[in-house]
Amino acid sequence: MYLAPFNYDRFFERVFRDTVIAKQFLEDLLDVTIEEIEYLPRKNKITDDAAFVEFDYRCKINSKYVIVDMQQWYKQDVVKRFYLYFCNNTSLQLERMPTVNIPLPNGKQYKTKNYNSLEPSITIIWMADDTLGFREGIVTYSIFPEALHEFIRNESLWATNDLEKLLEFRNKVLKILENKTKTLDFLAENRLIYAFQPNIVANRQNEKYARWFKFAAITKNPENTKSDFESFENQPIFNRIMEKLKVNTLEKDDFEYITDYAEYERGVAAYNEKIRLEGYELAKDEFESLLQSQYMDLKKSEQARQKAEQEKQKSEQEVQNYQKKQLQLIKKAWQRGDSLEDMAAFFELEMPTLQRFIEHIKSMD
Repeated sequence: MYLAPFNYDRFFERVFRDTVIAKQFLEDLLDVTIEEIEYLPRKNKITDDAAFVEFDYRCKINSKYVIVDMQQWYKQDVVKRFYLYFCNNTSLQLERMPTVNIPLPNGKQYKTKNYNSLEPSITIIWMADDTLGFREGIVTYSIFPEALHEFIRNESLWATNDLEKLLEFRNKVLKILENKTKTLDFLAENRLIYAFQPNIVANRQNEKYARWFKFAAITKNPENTKSDFESFENQPIFNRIMEKLKVNTLEKDDFEYITDYAEYERGVAAYNEKIRLEGYELAKDEFESLLQSQYMDLKKSEQARQKAEQEKQKSEQEVQNYQKKQLQLIKKAWQRGDSLEDMAAFFELEMPTLQRFIEHIKSMD
């Protein structure tokens, strides 16, 4: 091994502690020019009962608070974990937020924070292995009005040929987006940026920041050699990084960390595989249970249908039996010579109905 693995938390933090390196990376990734960068503490107490939240790297650039976290292996909670980091990065600004004194009656004052001083937060999640199912190298999330989602997802809108209606909806969304009343546009300035190392290395669409991920990917190889980094030697910023990662500059505990980290990775991988297989078995059981439940529902439905059909047939048979018996009684009355008026009254039949019965009786004789 020529260089220690850049993706490992300890060495990532060691490299990014150098403000010159951090500044260059952020400029390359965010495509900005950083006028000022301030390194901020990585460990911060958030609540009384939760000890600390620890970021891999935190700084402030151009009036924005930025954290960069390296995600080395698969974790199921990665989305919610980094959303919480993003929120913490915002709430930590309370430490520096100035106080405003609001005059009250009787010469008293009410103290509160000046929330107008809150500045946007950017969370960069460097995914060393996981891609979250994306093919893109960079995927960014921000806070936008629901109207934008409605505009994009409205299938009936996009299926129409009514361009005027489409433009009308677009203008409605633009009007909402462009509303800067009381700094509403602040919401969209906050971002969670997922950077997927495997995709960036494979795509190489933007060499300006892709070089960082390519470099990190090479250092992951425990048998990397000096020749692997020849293309980086003519780039001053990477010479600066390599000086911090060269194996011949590491301490004993650094080597122990690398060994322990690799062993930990294997353990996590085995655990995740177990969870995956258990999840598969659980999903299989749930699917079979669902099929069984659906089968029972269908069976009950069929039984109910059959019962209803039997009840219908029974009812129809009863009607037929009643009609047959009634017909026999009418026949006897007719043969006795009873008048049609008496028969209609006795059997509670309309005269046309009774006459049809008589005609039917005559046809049978």
